[in-house]
Amino acid sequence: MEEAAGPLAAVGLVIHTASSGLLLRPAVDLSETQARLDALQDDDEGLTQGPARVLFASYMGKLSATADRQDHHFYLGRLHNLGVLVDDRASNGGRHDLSSDFSFCLDF
Repeated sequence: MEEAAGPLAAVGLVIHTASSGLLLRPAVDLSETQARLDALQDDDEGLTQGPARVLFASYMGKLSATADRQDHHFYLGRLHNLGVLVDDRASNGGRHDLSSDFSFCLDF
């Protein structure tokens, strides 16, 4: 087991001994990340068509400050509250941008 610890540590994993046997676990503490995800409570509802369209328009760079139509306000607020979009209109040419956390999840 000690021989495997070195290569596993190189990829961010550790061996955990449990009553059921050996488990591979992340080497970092993910409790804060898990608490943030649990607080969103969004896994049951998912992303519906409206917010998905607004998110895609933002990703494509076609959602400017002037494109903030009335029907987009609700979806923009929801996406901002989820931490998916950031309000970067003042410094980025009037655009809503993907948050750095969301971009990291998509590997952009």
